[in-house]
Amino acid sequence: MHDFIVYEPKDINIVRLRHLQKRMQNRKASICSQRAVLYTASFKQSEGEPYILRKAKAFAYTLRNMDIYIEPDSLIFGNQASRNFAAPIFPEYSIDWVINELDEFEKREGDVFSIDEKTKRELRLIAPYWHGHTHEDDVNRHMIDNILLAEKQGVIHRGGISMSGDGHIVPDYPTLLKKGFRRIINEAREKMKDGSLSKEQEYFYKSVIISLEGVLDFFKRYSKLADKEAKKCNDLIRKKELLEIADMASDMMDKVRVIFMGRLKFLIWFICFK
Repeated sequence: MHDFIVYEPKDINIVRLRHLQKRMQNRKASICSQRAVLYTASFKQSEGEPYILRKAKAFAYTLRNMDIYIEPDSLIFGNQASRNFAAPIFPEYSIDWVINELDEFEKREGDVFSIDEKTKRELRLIAPYWHGHTHEDDVNRHMIDNILLAEKQGVIHRGGISMSGDGHIVPDYPTLLKKGFRRIINEAREKMKDGSLSKEQEYFYKSVIISLEGVLDFFKRYSKLADKEAKKCNDLIRKKELLEIADMASDMMDKVRVIFMGRLKFLIWFICFK
């Protein structure tokens, strides 16, 4: 009876899926300090500039300098931390609660994150730079007394938004897939030729260019990595996959596209962690 109800399609690499499934089942979440360290370094270099440009520069700087990797068996590339199943830290939003909980992340009953002493040390070192300069600090500076009193009495709760910004935002992926990054960059460059732009509009278009150039460099790094791994791979099937990833990442320098690898359809996409 067991054999009758088990379905194993013949055109899918079951071994690969089992490897990925096992990796997911045995995963251990951790904290990664790399993004926080890189953002801090960039923000120190851009002091005095408009905030939107500082964010764009920090984003691009991180994409150009963070560790990248391609998981074994994976056909999808792209990461937001230095390793899989790791959570990056966003010090520009809030830092005090992170520092206060560094020794508690592993002791939680839920959402447990492992964190080593090196990561703790790196986060403690950058924390002083952000004091008074986070999104949370800016929110508190503009908060009226009535709201502060209501929060103190438990009538309202604003912790998440004031400490991490808005979430649940869905980017316009159809437009991105239709145009590609390079065309959007070129459109922004054309917009900047308009002499009637306000300073805020000029900063916006400039930040678009900086951010997306960083994304294209991120893809280029993956193209080189996949090609390098393909050259030392003895598995002919995996070598072909890595070469396809390298070609895909190179192609994404000008365009984002939907492709087929074998008989499985994969949308190669990148989530911005600004």
